[in-house]
Amino acid sequence: MTMIKWNPMSISSFFDEDFDFPSLATSRNLTTGLNIYETEKEVVAEMAMPGVSEDKVDISVDGRMVTVSANIEEKKEEKDKKRYFVSSMSSRFNYSFRLPEGVGTDEPDASLSDGVLTVKFPKRIQNSVKKISVTKKK
Repeated sequence: MTMIKWNPMSISSFFDEDFDFPSLATSRNLTTGLNIYETEKEVVAEMAMPGVSEDKVDISVDGRMVTVSANIEEKKEEKDKKRYFVSSMSSRFNYSFRLPEGVGTDEPDASLSDGVLTVKFPKRIQNSVKKISVTKKK
């Protein structure tokens, strides 16, 4: 590969095959997790939400579609005689998933512990075979 001096004002360098955009060594990707699994009695969804408190979480169920979101914003301000320092941080978490058939959405149980939100949806009791009696019409 040949070395090409990057000139941000030159648009022709964007069309060179060997051109790579410069990147900062400090940039990083933050990925969050969603785990959904089924037990005998319920469907459980676990979502990573580090740094989120219970009052910042919003859970809504529309039919079988579940949407979970949380927004956190922190601002830290320090003042003294010689300096003024402001630090701010903002994070947003959004999860959406569809529940399988046979899962009740009436009374889900949600808890937040160690940055993991756990939502449990009970399965509906399904009767297997139902007998219907036939009567003679008079």
